[in-house]
Amino acid sequence: MDYKAFVSSTAKDLLPHRAHVIQELRRAGFHVDPMEDWPASADEPKKFSQERLDGCHLCVLLIARRRGFVPPGEEHSITQLEYREALRLKIDVLPYLLDDAETDWPAEFDERHADDKLAAWRAEVETRYGRELFTKHPASIGIGSALARWVREDGFKVALGRYLQLVEREHGVIRFVSLPRLEDNANAPIQRLYVEPAVAPRWVSPDVDPQEWPATQPLLDAVAEHKRLVLLGDPGSGKSTLVSWIAWQLARHHHDGTSLWTERLGRLVPLPMILHDLGIGPGVTWDKLLDAFTQQPMGKLLTLTNLRKLLRDGQAMIVLDGLDEIGSPAVRRDLHEASLTGINKYKTCRWLLTSRVVGYDEVRFHAQPSSYVFGMIYLTNPLRAGKMRVSTQGTRPCRASTNAKTTADTNRPDARHSRPAPTLILT
Repeated sequence: MDYKAFVSSTAKDLLPHRAHVIQELRRAGFHVDPMEDWPASADEPKKFSQERLDGCHLCVLLIARRRGFVPPGEEHSITQLEYREALRLKIDVLPYLLDDAETDWPAEFDERHADDKLAAWRAEVETRYGRELFTKHPASIGIGSALARWVREDGFKVALGRYLQLVEREHGVIRFVSLPRLEDNANAPIQRLYVEPAVAPRWVSPDVDPQEWPATQPLLDAVAEHKRLVLLGDPGSGKSTLVSWIAWQLARHHHDGTSLWTERLGRLVPLPMILHDLGIGPGVTWDKLLDAFTQQPMGKLLTLTNLRKLLRDGQAMIVLDGLDEIGSPAVRRDLHEASLTGINKYKTCRWLLTSRVVGYDEVRFHAQPSSYVFGMIYLTNPLRAGKMRVSTQGTRPCRASTNAKTTADTNRPDARHSRPAPTLILT
């Protein structure tokens, strides 16, 4: 079990009940990081506790007869803020309320008459989720069957939704770095600035006149044409930003299918494996690669179990970004063998591998057995070839000659007559 759960409640009055729930969660295979185990922190309690929800799939909420500590300047207690953060993050909430008929509850922990907002909160939760009650006996919280049902009916859906949400957030912005004059500019949504590049069947020198370029192809056409594809480009040509663009397109439109990318490729789940973040070393295997991916914050939300399900069902697009980031040819050869294992095991999944041009020939990933043919294309760089000018005004059109279109353009009927939005030099 790879799911992570958060237990939200007041503390002093519900310590035995919390211990019971935590034990049941762990018995069911959930990872739990309860407040009882938290180290001391200088952060404000309301901030610290809400941050602990990040990465969780399920929130078990216990409400007795106290709201708990209300931070200065707040209307809601810490427990209420945790609950609202779970809703914001679209984490499933499994609530249990102390039975109103319980007559043996300690009076020191009964604030029903002193706190007029307690009843309203209990009613709010009950209206949303129904009545699951407990008594003074911790074992009265019969959570075991509820957890089994949640895993069976909701676990995959929740994990996938949270994963896609994080992919969309992390890959959906263009970050301005190493450009001093832009240091005061906020990150921009990728769909406002990114221009899909054209790709070519061979490397194109930036010194070559665009009129002498080989026939190019829109990026989406190339990806749709090849189930397995190696994309090569010079430093600064935008390979990693291209990976973010594809990941964002597939994550953003996975459920509604309204993107040209989902129309052409299907509602695939992107698996952007940024190799320099995964700690790839000697002896890497396919299983070790999957383990490394699911140890990252993004992969943890998906979980290894659900990742393997997506792969078995052919619903994934595996992206290995930055082959050149692995400096050792020996390790790259190991990664090559690992990718062969994955391709052989999950034949219906799509693959995209990216690398710089220089050094790629030391380990040629597209040189696979004939039954697993890889296409190989080169990323053209319209900026370096003088085809596009740089602008920091993300919404102002500019004249440019390029085969690319923006998202907004490609979704319009008159897309072929549109001019691309400006872009920025990206790596």
